[in-house]
Formats: sequence, structure tokens, C-alpha cells
Amino acid sequence: MNGLQAVKAGVVFFLLAVTAWTDLCKRRIPNRILGAGLLLWAVFFLWNCIKLEERAFVSMGRELAGSLLLVFGLCCLAVLSRYAIGFGDVKLLGITALYVGAGPAFCSLCCGLLMAGGMAGFLLAAGRISRKDRLPLAPFFFLGYVLQLLGITGR
Repeated sequence: MNGLQAVKAGVVFFLLAVTAWTDLCKRRIPNRILGAGLLLWAVFFLWNCIKLEERAFVSMGRELAGSLLLVFGLCCLAVLSRYAIGFGDVKLLGITALYVGAGPAFCSLCCGLLMAGGMAGFLLAAGRISRKDRLPLAPFFFLGYVLQLLGITGR
């Protein structure tokens, strides 16, 4: 991981940590946080353009295309699940994919969904929640990303 990738990973870590906390406390992900993450990504994009790296446009274009593909897929899943997955989670996944790429973001999401499913099963069995209750997804997405950073999950 080079210097710019490490900075991007740190930004995503902080963004996911903040959104996980707010999703736990308020059950929503504020657009201001997501907007700040998107604005900072634009700064990284401009930095790469200023450095005139030939691969910068290809790399950023690939990240943007992967992000849009993931957002579309998760939007479809949100609609099919009758909005059990909120659009704050959809936007969070898209912004994460802009920073780290579609593959790692999708892997973090899958790990997060598996952990959320396991937690929901445990809480259902313990009688702490009913089938109609909802769990916030951002904390599990954050944990999936941490596992991704530590190299515990695949890349």
C-alpha cells in the first residue's frame, strides 16, 4: 500500500467509524458526513489530475464505474427488501467504493451482511428482537472493512 492508498484507507476508516456510530445512535446516516467524504474524494481526484498521472484517469474512472455498479445493485436490493437496507447505506457503499475500489467495498459489505445476519439470528434466538425489528448496517459494514484492512477477508 503506497502513501496515497494509506491516506485513502484512513479516510474510509474514519468515515465508516463516524457513520457506524451515528447509525447506532440515531438509526440514520447523515448526508453531511457522506457529502464530506465525497468532497474529499474529489480533492484526491484533483490531486491525481494535477500530478498528471496518466493512470489517474483510468484508475478514477474504474473506481467511479465500480461504485455506480455497486450502488445500482444495492439500490435494487433495497427496493426488493422493502427498504430493509436504507439509502444511507447505499450511498455509504458507493463512497467507500470510490476510495478503495468495488472489489474491497463489496467484500466488506458481504462480510458486514454475514455478521449482521449472525447477530440478528442470535438476537432473535435470545428473544431480544422480533422479526420486524431492524439492525443498523453501517456498524457491520465498518467491521467488514476493518477485517478487509487486516487482511482477514479476501481481496
